[in-house]
Amino acid sequence: MKKSAQLLLFILIQLNLIHGQTSVSGTVLENGDTPVIGANVFIEGSYDGTTTDVEGKFQFDAYSEGEQTLIVSYLGYEDKKVKMLVSQMKDLQIKIRESAMSLDAVEITASTFKAGDNSKVAVLKPLDIVTTAGSNGDVIAALQTLPGTQPNAEDGRLFVRGGDARETKIYIDGLRVFTPYSRTVSGTPVRGRYSPFLFKGVSFSTGGYSSAFGQALSGVLDMNTIDDPRQTQTDLSFMTVGLGLGHTQKWDDKSLSISASYIDLSPYFKLIKSRVDLEEPYRGFSGESVYRHKIGDGLLKAYVAGDFTKVRVKQFDLDQMDYADIGIDNYNVYANTSYQTVLTDKHSLMVGVSAGMNRDDLSVDTLLFDTNLDGINTRAAVKTIVNDHFILNYGLDYMLQSDAFEKGLSTQNFSFGDTLNRHIMANFIEGDYFISKDLAFKLGLRGEYQSLLGQYILSPRVTIAQKLTENSQLSVAGGIFTQEVDPEFLFYNEGLQNERAYHLLANYNWKTEKQILRLEGYYKSYDRLIKYDGNSDPVNGELTGLGNAGEGRAYGFDMFWRATGFIKNLDFWV
Repeated sequence: MKKSAQLLLFILIQLNLIHGQTSVSGTVLENGDTPVIGANVFIEGSYDGTTTDVEGKFQFDAYSEGEQTLIVSYLGYEDKKVKMLVSQMKDLQIKIRESAMSLDAVEITASTFKAGDNSKVAVLKPLDIVTTAGSNGDVIAALQTLPGTQPNAEDGRLFVRGGDARETKIYIDGLRVFTPYSRTVSGTPVRGRYSPFLFKGVSFSTGGYSSAFGQALSGVLDMNTIDDPRQTQTDLSFMTVGLGLGHTQKWDDKSLSISASYIDLSPYFKLIKSRVDLEEPYRGFSGESVYRHKIGDGLLKAYVAGDFTKVRVKQFDLDQMDYADIGIDNYNVYANTSYQTVLTDKHSLMVGVSAGMNRDDLSVDTLLFDTNLDGINTRAAVKTIVNDHFILNYGLDYMLQSDAFEKGLSTQNFSFGDTLNRHIMANFIEGDYFISKDLAFKLGLRGEYQSLLGQYILSPRVTIAQKLTENSQLSVAGGIFTQEVDPEFLFYNEGLQNERAYHLLANYNWKTEKQILRLEGYYKSYDRLIKYDGNSDPVNGELTGLGNAGEGRAYGFDMFWRATGFIKNLDFWV
C-alpha cells in the first residue's frame, strides 16, 4: 500500500511538471534572412535555453511563466532581448546585427597618423620615433618624415600643410603643452623638449581632427605617456654631443620613471665648419619624470619636465651692415596631472590639469628682450557607450594664459613692457555612430568663449568612414577650425578676430601585417589671417593697418607606403 502511494505521488509530480512546461521556438537571422548557427537562446534568469541549429532554428521547453525576457547572444553580434509572455514565444523570427565594437570594425579616423601597437591605422611603431634617420631621437623630427609635414628651413619646427609651426598644437596625455620646442637663435635647429622613451603612443592629425581639441588651424599632436612599465630598469645613452640617464622603478600598483640629459654642441662645431659663428654653442640640460598610481579602477599620472638652454652667436645684421652679438637663455617648466577611471560598464571619466612656465632672456648687442609665458589648461571629459552602435564623448576645457614682454638697454637702467592676460572656456561634444561595423560617422561640435573678444565661437566637424575590405577603409572629413592670433599682434590690438580654416580631405588606408598604404587628398581654405598695411603708422599704441583681411589656400595629395619584408631583411618607407 505504501509503495502504491509513493508511485501515485511521483506520477502526480511528473504530470504537474509537464503541465507547467511551455514550448519556446523560433528562428534567428542576420543580414535580413541569413540563418545564424550556434547562437545562444535562453530566458533571462533561468536555466531554460538552447542553441540554434544549421537552419538558425531553436526549440526548448521553458518552466518559467508569465512575462519573461528572451535573450539571443552570439559572438560579434549585439545581444537581442525580446520581452513577452512565455506562452507567446512560439515561431518567433528574431533578427540580430553585428556589433560595432568588434575588433575588425572600421576606425573613424581621417588624416591621422598613429604610433602604437593597438591602433588599426598605426604607421609608426614606438621604436621608429628614435630610429628614424635624421630624427636624433626627437619626436618632432621623426614626424617630419610623414606626408603633410615639412620642417621649417630656419629652425626645424613642425609645419603642417601650408601653415606655420604655431598652427599645430601639442598635447601630453590630452593636456596642452604651451612651449613644446627648445629655444635657439635663427639659423640653428630646435628640438622637441620631451623624451620619446616615456611615451607609449603618438596620435598626429594633419587635419580634420577631433572637437576635443581646439586653437589649432592645421594639426594636433597628442602624446600619451606609458601607463604601466614592464619592469624596473636603468638606461644609459651616449652621443657624440651629450649623454642621457634614465631609470624606471616599478612596484605593485605604482611606478616612477625619471630621465635626464645633457647636450653640448661644442665638439660638433669644432669638427664641422658652420656658416654660423658660434661664440658659445648650444648647451642644454633637461629632466623629466612620470609617476603612475593605480587607484581602484582608475590610473593617476603625474608628469613633470624642465630644461635650461643657452647659446651665443655672432650674426650679420643687414640693416646695420655689421655683426651683432646675439644670446639667449631659456628656462622652461611643464607639469600635468591626469586621472582616468571607469565609472560604470558604460561610462569612463578623464580629468586633468597642466601648467607651463617659459622664460626667454634675449640680448642683441646692448638691447635686452625678456618674454614670459605662463599658462594653465584644465580638462574634464566623459565617454559614454550608449549602445553597441553609439558612443558619446563630451567635456569641458579651460585655458588661462598670460604673456609678458619687457625691452631695455644693458647700458641704461631703463625698460618698458606690457602684459596680456586672457582665458578661453570651451565645451565639446562628439558622437560616433556605427551604422554597421563597416560604416560609421563622427559628428562633433566645439564651442569656445574668448575673454578678449567677448564672443562664443562654434566649430562643427564631421568624419565618415567606410570599410571597403578586410584590410582597407576610406575616410572623408571636414570642419571649421579657429585659432587665436599670435600674442605679438594682440599686444597692439586685443580686438583681432580668430584666424579661421576650413578643412576638407579624403583618405584611403590599406594595411596588412607587413605593409601599409595611405593615399590622401586635401583642401584647406584660410580667412581672417593677419594682414598689415605697411604704410600705416602707429596711433595711440596701436597699428592702424593691422587687421584680419588675409586669406589663403593649401591643397595637395599625399602618399605614404611602408613595407616590411617586401624585400628580404629590408624595411622601407616611400
